[in-house]
Amino acid sequence: MAIHLALSGFGLGASPAALAAQGLPPYASLNPVVEMRSGLSTLPRLEPGALWHAQVTTDYGSLIEYTAVTQEKFVLDAEIFSTRVSVARAVGGHGFVLAGITWSQAGDGQLDGLFDAYHDLIGVTVTGRDLRPENDFAYRFAVGQHEFEYEKASGFLGDLRVGAGLRHHDDWQSVFSVTLPTGTAPDGYRKGVASANLTTLVHRDFGREARYGYEGTFGVGVTPRRGELQDWQRTTFFLVAQGMRARLLGPLQAYANVVFVTPYYRDTGIPELNLHELTLDLGALVRFAAGPTWLAGMTQDLAPHGPAVDVVFRLGAYW
Repeated sequence: MAIHLALSGFGLGASPAALAAQGLPPYASLNPVVEMRSGLSTLPRLEPGALWHAQVTTDYGSLIEYTAVTQEKFVLDAEIFSTRVSVARAVGGHGFVLAGITWSQAGDGQLDGLFDAYHDLIGVTVTGRDLRPENDFAYRFAVGQHEFEYEKASGFLGDLRVGAGLRHHDDWQSVFSVTLPTGTAPDGYRKGVASANLTTLVHRDFGREARYGYEGTFGVGVTPRRGELQDWQRTTFFLVAQGMRARLLGPLQAYANVVFVTPYYRDTGIPELNLHELTLDLGALVRFAAGPTWLAGMTQDLAPHGPAVDVVFRLGAYW
């Protein structure tokens, strides 16, 4: 009886209709070499019937990449925080407009030991962590005879994103957005040029009382070449994200989303720049009736030597 009451109380305020409307959390890469190239990201499904929508997510990642191939070398050892805020407003019966911005910082960090323990626990060896000193920042690479080195950044605003979207129907939306070079990020963390991005999202609930849900995002982004790395930059990128969620107990749901993005650079001789991104985003969602969806999750690199970040922890909310 006590257990039954506890489960009933946990589900109060969370009707099947409200739970069925939950979408997957938004995703954008935390890697600065990606941020320099692409404005592609996924966006949460905007529920019909609401005038305003908002999202706030904070990602924390410990990055370690270490490559030595012939003359080309790449070292990226940093801890990065990034908070993303965006709002959207419905326009007419099916349209909406949106705007968003990020605040980030990159530094030495203090948690390398924790990540070492995590990798020991799951039985994974990360060579770069064995070669690099703990909690020491480095961001440099060499391509041919060219060497590039960037500094830590105590805090900076990312590029402003503005866009417009259309709900074709409740389970299908498309968004066109541009990122504008308005941020305060230093070299090594900014594109310095506008990017254009088009994504379309399909959503489907199924199972008794919409216990399960599918969500897929398909996107294309274009960023002109710019700056000292333009000889190796790609300009067009494609994104595919395939995700599922399952209601576990009352308003508690689990989700998993696999994100694939085509390469951002070419001919550098450095796999961490040349290869595609493949990331697993997984975690838990909790939503009570008429409130935000709360997010707690993490991302994991699925493609060794690519630009996906090894481990990122995520917290956030979206309405």
